[in-house]
Amino acid sequence: MQRAIDPTFTQWKNSPVRQPLLVRGARQVGKTYSVVEFGKREFNNMVTINFEEQPEMSACVSDLEPKAILDRISILTRETITPGQTLLFLDEIQECPKAITALRYFHEKLPELHVVGAGSLVEFALKAESFRMPVGRVQSIYMVPMSFEEFLIALGEDKMAKHLQKADLNSGIVQAFKSRLEQLFRQYLLVGGMPRVVNAYQKKVQMNELQRLQSGLIRSYTDDFAKYASTAHHKYLKEVYTSAPRMIGRRYKYSHINPSIESKYFKNALALLGDARLVFKVCHASGAGVPLMATMNERKFKITYIDVGLMQNALGLQADTVLADDIMQINAGSVA
Repeated sequence: MQRAIDPTFTQWKNSPVRQPLLVRGARQVGKTYSVVEFGKREFNNMVTINFEEQPEMSACVSDLEPKAILDRISILTRETITPGQTLLFLDEIQECPKAITALRYFHEKLPELHVVGAGSLVEFALKAESFRMPVGRVQSIYMVPMSFEEFLIALGEDKMAKHLQKADLNSGIVQAFKSRLEQLFRQYLLVGGMPRVVNAYQKKVQMNELQRLQSGLIRSYTDDFAKYASTAHHKYLKEVYTSAPRMIGRRYKYSHINPSIESKYFKNALALLGDARLVFKVCHASGAGVPLMATMNERKFKITYIDVGLMQNALGLQADTVLADDIMQINAGSVA
């Protein structure tokens, strides 16, 4: 699938001030796919380590000496790693926090090697008391689910996507396209932008199967909380995350989650989920001038959810409602 972030990888490869790249974002937003396609397209060969599927590979990073690390990886993978020609891809890097630290030393001692790390809930590893992020030595980029434009391209609607790129508030869209675009937009509200779900929709998979895929993705995030968060934080993360879909579209109040629990616990959980790109905090600003951040009120905010398709699934909205009713009225407008 074509993603808007693809040119960023090429720019990074050719940058004279390149640093090791850390691709961050929630699980299943397409990080691995995009990096692998980039490696195939731009390099002679690619060596991939997946620390979740190959936990034994963590031993390759027993020290922080880049050449020794490469020697161990080359022996175990039986692959040749040539700086300038090989992409070293460290996937699910949150499973090996020492590998994140090692990125600094690749930058300092072996800058000619192209190294990309990727992981979901990397922020949980970074928040550990014993971990220090190699600030200034690693470049981070974030991936999110597919936008409406990317969704159109995935469905073969490239020309419609280009038309939307040219449209603005003054010119609007061609009236002849209005009905088709609204139909596609309703489909996007239902399917969302998670690549696996979009791919299944593209293959004409039945809607009940798509909804099962979405439900599985929602569960996978809560399972990750249990895996990466401390026991003390886990219950608060789960409560904030599972309540998020019904909190969309109105001013966020911690008392609406569970009035019997102090708000400070939910505040920390929401901040961590925001860092992990599972929810997004949208603060109020007076709009009295620029920059808007100068008048931002952090205590008055709404939230948005990682993906509109997962959101409607979590809310239990029926497909025929999304496809037939007034978009601005569905669930009091929160879906829109």
